[in-house]
Order: sequence, then structure tokens, then C-alpha cells
Amino acid sequence: MNRADRLRHRWIRRIVHVLTAVIAAVAVVAVSAPAAHADVQYPVAWTKIGIHPRTAPSMEASHAGPALNDGTMVTFVCEQQGKAVFNGDKHIDVWAKISTGGWLPTAFINTKVDGWTPGVPRCGTSNPAPAPQNKPQVATCGTSDYVKDIQTVDMAGSDFQIVVTPKQAAFDKRDNRDVVVDMWHKVQSCVPGLYGALADSIWQQLECHQMHSNNGGGSTWDLESYRTPLAFPNSATYAATHCLNRLWPNGPENGEPGTDSVARAPLNVA
Repeated sequence: MNRADRLRHRWIRRIVHVLTAVIAAVAVVAVSAPAAHADVQYPVAWTKIGIHPRTAPSMEASHAGPALNDGTMVTFVCEQQGKAVFNGDKHIDVWAKISTGGWLPTAFINTKVDGWTPGVPRCGTSNPAPAPQNKPQVATCGTSDYVKDIQTVDMAGSDFQIVVTPKQAAFDKRDNRDVVVDMWHKVQSCVPGLYGALADSIWQQLECHQMHSNNGGGSTWDLESYRTPLAFPNSATYAATHCLNRLWPNGPENGEPGTDSVARAPLNVA
């Protein structure tokens, strides 16, 4: 074997060694990579007496298994909008299909959010729900029995305004919680990312407008993201704050710089 042949064989051996090392490294990464669709588990919570899974996303549906006590971990398969359930604090209309085949309202599951659970796909699609956003973008919105239109308006920084155009039926049925719930569901479907204090504020402003809809005002109900929610929302506090526009009668505007930490004793603003 001449010198040229020896050099050629030497380079071939080196190339084989490098390729072998690369293949081995890729195999290790593939084996150690986590599963793309790991089980998502959350605990049942706040029921005090346990809750039965349902055969459909509604509390009126028949039982689909034994009652699950608070603290029981359940595995989510997907989520779907269903009939709203009140957990003593909020009405939530998101239901989880669990690994046993039944449905549970997320109102009684501690997912850390009040709507769609980030990372869990919607039933019938492989797309997971997006993480909550500070400034939601308006989705394509239809109408309901009480809502004619919903739009969003960008404001300074991360603030925004939700402009709800109610139908006449929303004015005719003043101070009607069922109307508010219907309109709230439409707002949620059009404006994603409403969670926590932001959701409380938007709900309270919407409820206030519907409650006092015969007391004048314009043809739209304007709901601002920067309004601090009330700790004790009721007809009196709504009226006194002009639907959360003021911290108290003739006080500063709710949302002005510094008002989030001002003393709130008169109306117990949260």
C-alpha cells in the first residue's frame, strides 16, 4: 500500500469515527427527550363533599363514575365549553374531559386559572390553549340574544377597552344575572386572556352596566382593563363608583397612577 492509499484509509477511519459519535449522541437525546404530550394532572378542589364526573359537560348530565373527593388528582385529556358552574366565587363554563372518560367542571379543579387551562388542548383539536396574555386580541365575534357586537380598543401601555354593544333585550331585562352571564360568556369567547383580577374587573363593570341600564348612558358599555375591582360589588357600590369609574363618590378616577394602593375604606375597593 503506497503513501496515498494509507492517507486515504486514515481519513476514512476518522470520518467513520466522527459519524459513529454523532449517531450515538442523537440516539441519547432522542431517548432522554420528554414526551411531547405528557399527562396534565390537577386536584379536585372546593367541593367540600366531592363531585361526580358527568357523561357530558353539564351538572345536569348523569354520573359517569364515583364521586371524587377534594385533593383527588385527575388527568386532563382536553377541555370544552359547557354549562357554567358556580364554585362559590366565580361562574366558569370550561369543562375538562378526564382520562376515565367523564367530564368535570374546572370550577372545582385547581388549575390556577379561571378559564381555559394553558397547555391543555380543546376537545376535537390538538391545539393547546394559549397562555394568559396581558393584552388580549379581539377574536371574530358573532352575536347572542343580548349582545350585538364586541370590539376592543388599544390604549396606553398594556391597557385596553372592551366595547360591548348590547341588544335591546339586555336593556329590557335590567338587573338580570342570567343576562349578565350570557353576555360574559360572549365577552370571554371574543377576548381571550381574561383571568384573575382582570376578569373580576371586567365582570363587575359589565354587571354594573346591565344592572343600571335604565339610568341613562350611551348605546355601548365600555369596560376598561385598568379599573380596580371592588371587594364587595353590589348595587350601592356600583352606583357610588359609577361602574368602577371612581374609587368613591367624587373621588379620583379608578385607574389613575397611584390609585391602586390608595386607602379604600369607604367602598372596600379590592
